[in-house]
Amino acid sequence: LGHPVGCAMALAQLERIEERRLVQRSARAGMELQEALQAAFDEAGNRVLIRGRGLMIGVEFRRSSGRPDAKTALDLVMAMLKSGFLLLPSGELGNVIAITPPLIVTPTQIRNFADCFGRLYFERKTR
Repeated sequence: LGHPVGCAMALAQLERIEERRLVQRSARAGMELQEALQAAFDEAGNRVLIRGRGLMIGVEFRRSSGRPDAKTALDLVMAMLKSGFLLLPSGELGNVIAITPPLIVTPTQIRNFADCFGRLYFERKTR
């Protein structure tokens, strides 16, 4: 509501974001994450669609018929939680997993996440 203290906090945050070049870092890390996910899910074809901007990424799951696959999304959210990753089901039909890592995520963490995510997806599909 334009309170002076609130405005001062917002301005200080904007300065830190600019100092640390977090917008540029997010764009670069987001591209790395999307590329790692594409590689991890390459064999899934059009059953897994990856999209996003910066570090806000959505992974959409579809059945081979093209219909939304909310069960796979929820199963993966639970499996990833057991592996130490916190994800949220999203989308109108619940067949999208929202990925929003912190701006300080490292390339190693990105690769580890994508590898685990892809491995759990394909393990589930072979059961």
